[in-house]
Amino acid sequence: MSVRKWFENDAVDKWGTILMLILLVVFIGPSVVGKVLDAPTTWHVALVAVWVFIVAVYGHSVYRRHVSGADVPTPPRVAPDAIPASDIADAVASTATRVAAVKRLRELHPGLGLAEAAHLVDRSE
Repeated sequence: MSVRKWFENDAVDKWGTILMLILLVVFIGPSVVGKVLDAPTTWHVALVAVWVFIVAVYGHSVYRRHVSGADVPTPPRVAPDAIPASDIADAVASTATRVAAVKRLRELHPGLGLAEAAHLVDRSE
């Protein structure tokens, strides 16, 4: 059994981006914005633009990972050979179109890829 590193910890993964965002906004932000207000040189304006970009990227990362539910784990891949022929036949028979049959087959087997599901539906028709 391998030993997990400190950064592979779930708490670090969950709170790392939030703490970095707080660090950027609370501690680094006022000094960066203060410099551009005191002496609006091209360098200071560029520094503020970079700072705004980094804060926006981290904010988007926090939103996607913690608010919108993007941390939902993906199901393990399913080999097309492991799909029973009866499931394929049921998906094709219970739907009116090819697209609906592919969607139904992927609902039955969440780890099945789109191309593999389409190939299985095409083979059964």
